Amino acid sequence: MEVKNKKNLIQFIKFALVGIMNTVIDFGVYTVLVSFTGVHYAIAQAISYTCGLLNSYLFNTLWTFREERQRTAREFLLFVAVNIATLLVSIGILYVFRNFIFPEGNAVTDWMVNGFLGGFITTESKAIEILSKLIATPITIILNFLGNKIFVFCKGSGKN
Repeated sequence: MEVKNKKNLIQFIKFALVGIMNTVIDFGVYTVLVSFTGVHYAIAQAISYTCGLLNSYLFNTLWTFREERQRTAREFLLFVAVNIATLLVSIGILYVFRNFIFPEGNAVTDWMVNGFLGGFITTESKAIEILSKLIATPITIILNFLGNKIFVFCKGSGKN
């Protein structure tokens, strides 16, 4: 039992490292889109998440879940389904936080605009979108790992 727990821990660490790359890609693309192009947050999230998704599939199939992977159409479709579900959850979290938890005029977003991110994020609405993204990201990482571990990259998932 201890060997399996160690393997799962190593696998989670690998997943987390890939996740860091995905997050940098996702967060970077999202921030550029909402801060400099004026793209709606939901569209920006879909685009940025897709960029991270492609990176995730590549590195997770080649490294994290290499032993379990079968690289079949079924595996890829399950991967896409898990990630679409995660994307929808992330957009929902963004919506709730930017509209209900951190409405404009909130002290936290005022601090982000005037202090922490002063000069980079210049409007309160952009700060709200970035803060909401900061909260959505760890939640979706956990959901995504569980979905991929349970449904996509489990042993035998590649059988047709």
